Amino acid sequence: MGEEVSVNSRRVPDTEFSKLRQSLLMLNLQKEMDEPGYAAIERITFERKVFENRYIYAGEIERVLNELKLTSELIANVNEKLTTKHKTHEPEDLINYYNGIFLDLVHQFKDKLLRLLDLMFAEPPFPKAYSEPENMRLASFLKKNKDKLGEIGVYELLKKLEQSDNPIGVVLKRRTQHHHFASRLALNSDYQKIRMSKIMLQPTPTQQLTEDGKTRMEKLGKDAYDKLRSELVKKQQKTITEIEYTVERMADALIKHFKIETNPIELAKIMVKYTEFLGSMNIENKASKDKIKSPLDLMVYPMVEFAEKELGNIVVSIYLVGSAARNEFKAHISDINFYIITNGYSKTFGEYPVDATFINEADLFSEIYKKDRFIIWSDGVLLYGKDISFDEKEFPKPGTLLTLLLNREYKSKLEAIKVEVMALDKPDDRTLRIHSVKMAKIIMDFGFGVAMANKPYYTASRKKKIEYTKISFPNQNRTIIMEQIYDGAVVKQDDFPIVIDTFIESVERSFNKMLIIEKEVNDQPAR
Repeated sequence: MGEEVSVNSRRVPDTEFSKLRQSLLMLNLQKEMDEPGYAAIERITFERKVFENRYIYAGEIERVLNELKLTSELIANVNEKLTTKHKTHEPEDLINYYNGIFLDLVHQFKDKLLRLLDLMFAEPPFPKAYSEPENMRLASFLKKNKDKLGEIGVYELLKKLEQSDNPIGVVLKRRTQHHHFASRLALNSDYQKIRMSKIMLQPTPTQQLTEDGKTRMEKLGKDAYDKLRSELVKKQQKTITEIEYTVERMADALIKHFKIETNPIELAKIMVKYTEFLGSMNIENKASKDKIKSPLDLMVYPMVEFAEKELGNIVVSIYLVGSAARNEFKAHISDINFYIITNGYSKTFGEYPVDATFINEADLFSEIYKKDRFIIWSDGVLLYGKDISFDEKEFPKPGTLLTLLLNREYKSKLEAIKVEVMALDKPDDRTLRIHSVKMAKIIMDFGFGVAMANKPYYTASRKKKIEYTKISFPNQNRTIIMEQIYDGAVVKQDDFPIVIDTFIESVERSFNKMLIIEKEVNDQPAR
């Protein structure tokens, strides 16, 4: 079958089929990484469903083969009656029961193998949806796919499954009889001898037998039972061997025809990439008290002391969020953002550079404050009071839905800035600078959101957001311009409408597309 490899200190055969199954798994994972936006919203494309089902059916074939072996071993070890609450089952009846299961498993093998092949034939470009056949009849499959099977080199191999001299073919015909017509399992001559022996050895008939006759009848039953069990196990082992041979030949042909990568080193590289991919879905809170450095602490902690002293028992918790809690604060650019959870009221106060959002604890877990809950959970550090417990499962993973959660109000916020700036009477550069930074942050956050929707990854860091957006859209100058504004440039009063209107118009299509995806997700539960 091939060389052996050590897995968890056990020696397992490195078969062609095991190579195929592992490779199909890696191809499925690679396809998932190629469609990261769908993974983030727990959806799957028609195309990836084909890749996933290929691996699933390879696993089904392995399951069936293992169950065939188990069933044969159970038959080989049936020696005694089995008593249940319903009745007592004789050993020969247990053998027939297990044999019926064996027949059905061989039929399953045929069905799973044909479905795997049908999926292998479904190559890109895919139709809108690959439709899995309702029934998989061998004769019809061979007729429909004769040329493809011949090209791969497995037509004659599959054709043998129809032949009466093939162990698999024999079992498939017996299974048809067993499943659709009167079962012939109990018509076996040895089975009849066993039943006759037991009938004759019952109290009334046995009175008609001599001691020698009793001995002969007992021997007849025992010999017939041993023969029934032994011959059945031999036939089953022959069928299992033929299935293993068929599977190996089929796997080898598929690997060669479709040029499927089986090199363990190359497959390991995919697994490493997939591990990193899963890591990109994680959201890590980088905020910490230790990162509140001097002289920033001289602004942060007096605010906490003031709230504690002046508001008293009304304060439940105080969280610091944003750059000040991540040691990324930039003077004259960054804000100091507080969330103050109260048992009284909800309101937002703020004037650059300090912003405080008061939220009534009773309201905090309502839908309207979901964004605020996410910000506290993902980017906040507790400075005072009760550490509130949040359920991370309620928050979207990095992707389209998280982008909408964080940026849904981008348009209204930008329109408000535009109205506010245009209402100013001869504003100085400092005033325009404050509004310029606010505008740049909203636009950059939306750009990062689009990048995150295309390829899931989340960070609260402004620096990393900018880097990720640039990598995602290398030919787009908007992020560079907004970065320059964020870092020090001032937008003239008359230019605000132009910048804002142009941006809103340019991203409207992307935003509407995300809204459509959100509606589809809400209308259809995750698979």
